[in-house]
Amino acid sequence: MAAVFGLAALSMVPAAIAGAYTRLQILLPGETAAPGTTSGKTGTPRPQTTGVPFDITVRACDSSWTTVTTVTDAIKILCSDASATLPAPAQLGAGTRFFTVALNAAGTFTFQAHDQTDTTIPDGSSGSVGALVLQGFVFSGIAQKNQYAGQPMSITLSAVDPGGRTVAGFSGPVKLKEITSYGNGRITPETVTLSGGAWSGSVTMYRADETSINRGNVNLYAYIESAPAKNGTSDPFTVHPGSFHRLQIVPPGQTPLPGSVSGVTGSPASQGAGLAFSVTVYSTDD
Repeated sequence: MAAVFGLAALSMVPAAIAGAYTRLQILLPGETAAPGTTSGKTGTPRPQTTGVPFDITVRACDSSWTTVTTVTDAIKILCSDASATLPAPAQLGAGTRFFTVALNAAGTFTFQAHDQTDTTIPDGSSGSVGALVLQGFVFSGIAQKNQYAGQPMSITLSAVDPGGRTVAGFSGPVKLKEITSYGNGRITPETVTLSGGAWSGSVTMYRADETSINRGNVNLYAYIESAPAKNGTSDPFTVHPGSFHRLQIVPPGQTPLPGSVSGVTGSPASQGAGLAFSVTVYSTDD
């Protein structure tokens, strides 16, 4: 019975209550709040890429770095990178707010958070974050120019600077596309995550394109979703259809869409009972 009583009493201990609002804290990607510690945070800031937006977190804190949830002051973000892209001042919500920023110069920089509502609060300063210059992406050479829809192909994707050197500090998600003479095709995976400036693995294309057998009219395309100007295109190659595997029936109102999950686009048109209409049958691969 004593043990049960002890557990019940423990469950009634209130959580720590924040004291008076005395300072601002900025958390960079890679850092986590750690109230009660000397610095108020843990972790190491991750390097960022010039021109690519990322979020920083601003917290209204008491002297022990506990969030003061009653604070809704307006906060202005400043940066030691004079060319940085910074957001307009905005109010905290329950003592916290995410701000989207971007560094536009190479180097190491810090951010500051200024309370525009209560100017007695000292500006909060972040730790140092490095900014890497990323020109775009380079695919490994495609030795085998004849590929087949639905069959994996091995590639390496590298992040490079304007001089073509691998940006070893770049890590993060990169989107992939299959580009054909018919438009965008389907590819898996659609997103890969680079580590140390590179990713190696297999990709599978599902849209065949034989419009230029000798040169090839298919390319792989890589880009950062939040900064599409950071991109890269592979050498051209040809994607042939796979072997005959099934029949496809396309009624009026629908159009074939090779490489897609359903294989068609559109909706079947309504038909009158007892009235003949035409459908098209295709022999297709997977």
